[in-house]
Amino acid sequence: MLFIGMWQMGEATHPLRTHQPFIDLMAQMDHVLLGVLVGAGFTALVQSSSATIGIVIMLATQGHISLEAGIALGIGSKVGTCVTALLSGLGKPAGARRVGVVHVLFNVLGALLWLPFIEQLGSLAASFSPAHPELEGTARLAAETPRQVANAITIFAAVNLAVMIWFTGPIVRLATLLVRDSPVPEPDQIRPKFLDPVFFRTPALAIEQVRLELVHLGTCVERMLEEAPQAVVEGTHEDLDRIVAMDDDVDHLHAEILNYITDLAREELQTSETKSLEGEIEIANNLEAIGDLIETNFVTQGRRRIENKVEFSKEEESAVRPLYREVVRGLRDVLKAVAENDRSLAREVNARKEKVKELANAANEEFSGELFSGDAARVMRFRIESDIVHQISRLFYHVRRIAKTVGEE
Repeated sequence: MLFIGMWQMGEATHPLRTHQPFIDLMAQMDHVLLGVLVGAGFTALVQSSSATIGIVIMLATQGHISLEAGIALGIGSKVGTCVTALLSGLGKPAGARRVGVVHVLFNVLGALLWLPFIEQLGSLAASFSPAHPELEGTARLAAETPRQVANAITIFAAVNLAVMIWFTGPIVRLATLLVRDSPVPEPDQIRPKFLDPVFFRTPALAIEQVRLELVHLGTCVERMLEEAPQAVVEGTHEDLDRIVAMDDDVDHLHAEILNYITDLAREELQTSETKSLEGEIEIANNLEAIGDLIETNFVTQGRRRIENKVEFSKEEESAVRPLYREVVRGLRDVLKAVAENDRSLAREVNARKEKVKELANAANEEFSGELFSGDAARVMRFRIESDIVHQISRLFYHVRRIAKTVGEE
């Protein structure tokens, strides 16, 4: 298609051979700097150096331009692509903008390197390109120049690469110097990643986006669940405040998901799609409930520990650790089941109820046995520990609710 297009352009521009204003314009392209500027400007306009070089070669096949003019236009096209690179970096992080600057440095330095040697470059390309001495004037120009221009641009690009590759370090340092890192402010509140109203026109896709956002919500809850034990057992008030702030993100995402589902429900949905949305609401509510349990009950026990100056022994921490690990594993697996719509994994998580119950009973027995040790401070520790075990069991209840929803979809 490319060559058909070039052939058609060649046929269409054939009459320009005898059009004096065009001939005069092309004669000016023999001025190297002007040719480079015209090539750069045209490429910046069409944002394609390949298109510019294709047009240059097409003009050469009609005998409109000389070899030097064609090389100058071709080199200019490489400079013109810098505009595309710079435009692509607008509004992007510093690393992306540096890529554009590296592109500019590579092409501009390469062009400046060759400007004094365009005549020699043309002679080199002509020395191994097909010649047609039997032709004269414009006919010979049209027969020889296209291949010579193509070979010259190839030499230009290959030599630039061979030279510049040894200066990647300095070019990177210069690009870093030109584009400084700017501090990127952290968002005050977490944002949904997948909820785009554009999908409302295709409800099946919108439902899939909700599912992806549920996994995003679940990762926030999982992070809370992973950080809560240390904050509760040995953290400061600031550590507990951070857990509360994490639940604010969970609440915000939960509200965004419900709002999105509410808007989506106004579309014409099939019965199966409505049921899917009902299941996603159930999953969202249970994830939010896990976050609330951690924020209220776990944080409350952590503050009680600080206020009463309670310190837990390693044995006491070890007693509850297997139970907590099992609940964390259950949440991770159920999130994987949501992400992959894996019903068998969801049912397997749901079946862990008895194991979690056994671990909770074992932890309570461990704590109860030490209650009669005669340690006065042990009573307060027992109250906190037994409540923590109870709350962990409640966490798994919501994990099972999610697993049940996925397993029945």
